[in-house]
Amino acid sequence: MNYIFARQDIDNVLGNNENWCRLEFSLELISEDFNSAERVFIFLEYPLENISYADFFGFRILRFLRLNLNIKVPVILLSFLDKQWFLQERTKPDFQILNTPGHYFFQLPVDWSVLLQKSFKSLNENTLHDINNTFYSLEGFIDEEFHNLKNKVFKSIKDFKHKTALFNAVFFEVLEAFERLEICLDLKGNKSLEDILANLKKDLERKIIQQEDYDANAVVIDNYIGEIKRLLPPDIKRPDDLVIEERPAWEVLFVDDDIPIALRVQELFFEKKIKCNIAHNAEDAFKMLKADKDNNIVVLICDYRLLNADESWQDVQGYNILESVFLDFNNDLAFFSLTSFNKRTLIRMQNMHNMKVHSASKDDVIGKSNTVTGFNLFADKILEEGNKVFDLKRSQPKASSWIKGYSKKFDRPLKAYYRMHRLSNDLVYADQKIAEDAELFFTAIAKHKHQGSNSEQVNVLPIQEGIGVDKKQLLPESEKLEKFRIKLIGRRIAIALHQLLEMDKGQIYSAMKSGRFRKQPPREGDNTINQFFSTFMALSLEKDIPASLLPEEKNWLTQMKERYG
Repeated sequence: MNYIFARQDIDNVLGNNENWCRLEFSLELISEDFNSAERVFIFLEYPLENISYADFFGFRILRFLRLNLNIKVPVILLSFLDKQWFLQERTKPDFQILNTPGHYFFQLPVDWSVLLQKSFKSLNENTLHDINNTFYSLEGFIDEEFHNLKNKVFKSIKDFKHKTALFNAVFFEVLEAFERLEICLDLKGNKSLEDILANLKKDLERKIIQQEDYDANAVVIDNYIGEIKRLLPPDIKRPDDLVIEERPAWEVLFVDDDIPIALRVQELFFEKKIKCNIAHNAEDAFKMLKADKDNNIVVLICDYRLLNADESWQDVQGYNILESVFLDFNNDLAFFSLTSFNKRTLIRMQNMHNMKVHSASKDDVIGKSNTVTGFNLFADKILEEGNKVFDLKRSQPKASSWIKGYSKKFDRPLKAYYRMHRLSNDLVYADQKIAEDAELFFTAIAKHKHQGSNSEQVNVLPIQEGIGVDKKQLLPESEKLEKFRIKLIGRRIAIALHQLLEMDKGQIYSAMKSGRFRKQPPREGDNTINQFFSTFMALSLEKDIPASLLPEEKNWLTQMKERYG
């Protein structure tokens, strides 16, 4: 099978030949099986909305195939320009890939019948790794540039015998290399780069003119490779470094109407070892989330403003997608919004639903001036929130009321209330309050137990009834949430009594019902922490402790063990 990325009119040339498959470029190609491909043909002047032919988007497609999909089959690159034109453009590192194995160039027009008779070789694993490391890594680009520079300097030593002429020839090559570095690394006007160049010039001048030690030039140049690499934004890693990192066992869904931006974001996430799914509108996003039965997607990122090809607004904007998923989907997710302008509607939506959305400036994250540095900070937050959701998914409680619900007391499963709690705008404050209240009641009960006294009563909270089941009183969601948070306090008290005081279920039952530690007939005033009694509807001591505790419960229990263990 031959795959080809080209304009639609290529169909007139290829006809209905079953050995050809013309592909439209999109990031969903990550699911395409290229194992059956014999060759891949790419028109370098690939047509794409809002992309000029002169941008040669075909090189971006090649990068995607080699770096992201690790495709080893031979790739035939086609252009109306000749090969030499690309190779002379030294400020475009991607163009130099035409000099590597596995990549074959032909100038259009071509005789397809002749072309298909030619033999092409695939890459092996090591060559693919070397190409990705050299052309699709900034550190790799620096290494290759300095390697070529040293070769040219070595040639100059043989061509020029007079030391002044040799110095001028060597420094000319250095200047050209630094000009390429300045452009390709986006370091134009960078004072540190200028200082490195000045110091390198002094060292070469001393070695060549003063000491006449011509053989030391390569060593002198090598000494400055590290200096250049230190100018790169933080966390830039070579592909071989990336293998060391563990890939998160979860995925991201990024919604943006701009294909080049979506491609850039997908590539940046790939460098962070994060799988990024792409949707260009609400319909695609909802379809992906509905198909995600295992909840592998744990982070949803939406561009604030979504446009159609004619620059008109899409019917469903990014903040509409976030709102719909929050209200109508059961997926466990962290929500992010990217925006380049005021976000009043986003803030209004969060306040309306008490909904937490992490927002970031699109210009800071993927702007041209600070792409990698800004994205690294953004990706750190994505990893933090994604890991939280994933850890939560792995440690969900096993109690039946948590998973299935208990209709006599609760109007939905408790995990649905917990999702409401976790995605709320006041989560940080609420979790801190839960931790403080739980510790307050636990220490009071522990004091009673150690002193052997049950005369002193623990201060009570306002007694909370069931959550949202009183048909006579339809409670707002915010009040239901507060009632559920009382259950979370009760969970922590019961967990601490079990783990730290080694109390059994009967003792915990009695302690949380009356404040005493043995079964006795009820007496006046016995509702000490009765509001926590229904905790047993939300906690299974046998099933949940310790493996299926909520992540924040595990952290809280660790802190309690340090204080009271």
